[in-house]
Amino acid sequence: DILFDGSSHVVKKFILHTNNVGHPDFNRWCKCNFHIILFGDSNCVIHADSKWSDILQYMGSNTGPPIMYRSSHGKIQNVNKAEKKMKKKEEHIDTHQSIKIYAYQSVLFEIMGNQSISTVTLFHERNYAQRATQ
Repeated sequence: DILFDGSSHVVKKFILHTNNVGHPDFNRWCKCNFHIILFGDSNCVIHADSKWSDILQYMGSNTGPPIMYRSSHGKIQNVNKAEKKMKKKEEHIDTHQSIKIYAYQSVLFEIMGNQSISTVTLFHERNYAQRATQ
């Protein structure tokens, strides 16, 4: 998917779907056989069949815990809200079956319970670019 801003005529983000079996959106999207070369090094490549361990190996583990969960039925929950619900209602989020969304600079990775990538979202963070030049 490509999110295009009709006013500014600028691409805002690219959403790359892997169409993995077991994902709530399975068969809704065509598989994007992407290859993202990191740091200009052809040995550091994330592709549609990469696992979460590959991302950690190439990009480091500085993301902390997931920023959001997506349950097996597709409902997205903020991590803080999900934790509060669990405490209040004694509900359980199955972290092995739920989909976790991790954030890196200008990239979101949606990771399935089997550690496969389900979606990669690429976007530009204007504030980061401004800070980097100061």
